Amino acid sequence: MGVIGTVFDTFTSKVSDKNVEALQDSVKSLNHELTLLRYENSDDEDIRLACEYLKKRPFCAALFPYELTREIPAVEVLVDRRRKMCHVLYNGRPLFFPRREVPSLVRALYRYSLAYDDLLGNGYRQRSPHACQSERYHIEEGDILIDAGGWTILDRIDDSTDEVLDGVLGTMADNVVEKVRNKVRDKFGRELEEGPECGPVDGLVGSPEDEDKEVDVALGCARGLLALDVIDRVSKVYLVERAQRWWRPLKMTFAPYGEKVELLKGSLSSKKIDKKQKKKRIVFGLAELLEKCGQQRVFVMMDLEKETVEVLREAREYLRSAKNPIILAVSAYHRTTDYADLLRFFEEIGYHTETQPGYMYTDMNDGHGLRTFRHGLLRAANF
Repeated sequence: MGVIGTVFDTFTSKVSDKNVEALQDSVKSLNHELTLLRYENSDDEDIRLACEYLKKRPFCAALFPYELTREIPAVEVLVDRRRKMCHVLYNGRPLFFPRREVPSLVRALYRYSLAYDDLLGNGYRQRSPHACQSERYHIEEGDILIDAGGWTILDRIDDSTDEVLDGVLGTMADNVVEKVRNKVRDKFGRELEEGPECGPVDGLVGSPEDEDKEVDVALGCARGLLALDVIDRVSKVYLVERAQRWWRPLKMTFAPYGEKVELLKGSLSSKKIDKKQKKKRIVFGLAELLEKCGQQRVFVMMDLEKETVEVLREAREYLRSAKNPIILAVSAYHRTTDYADLLRFFEEIGYHTETQPGYMYTDMNDGHGLRTFRHGLLRAANF
């Protein structure tokens, strides 16, 4: 009877799993149809373009619902065997990734940040709702850059991608980073035993003892990309980074620029620390960093998920009274209320605002699973 019971339990479990998956697919499909019905008569051209994109993809989970308009360049991943680290070349300059990141994964993440997210606004899509600069508000010669940007696995994954992103990032959508690494290792992994000191290699980078103990779910390929893009124009860069596994790659990427780039090992956050946390984290206040900039013009990139509004509110008085030019490029899509809250906040302190064209398509942090169009980024300035 024990064997029969075990077989029966296994069978019913598999049937139940299939039923759950079928129900989840039905809910996704229904939510998709409801979204299209809700917005189908919109006069907003950006929403119309997004709806046209989504109509072709009934189960699409695209965070950026716009067609690609430019070919994504091929990416060569180089492996430094001595350091056991991968890097790509951006404008001829190396952008390093943490140890043990597999080249195929590095390639996919870099392409995602460069083209799909289009943080730099290079126009890979019909709209780039998360691009941080514009013709009006951008980084100029001599500016100071405070870069607290980046995005996490919680942002979901665009499943309307090419085969590389489909295979690698699609897996990430349902697994934590550690599981993804194991899967990629099984498929692509081998130790780096042969090859040049630094050259294109597909294989496993590093070894298990190199793994940082801290689990970091931030994908992080955007880390350093903006700063590297403008490094020749700015007078100073402050990179704010909490995840320890990214400290060494960032140091290596910006080593040629010496004291021009300062890595702040902690979080740009409100100073409320959860007492339940097992270990304290170093926290930097926005006002504290702005004060370090003196009277120079400052450009701040902030993508802090649910903490963005709270961080700004904490720096309210400093932002209101600052005499030097300050520009903030702030992500506005993590919560349904973020965009309205940010507009209200900047209006109250007398800042001019500008919304980046286009929308993100997400149900992030709303609890009901119904995807909506949200503005991706808001820029604000005190001049």
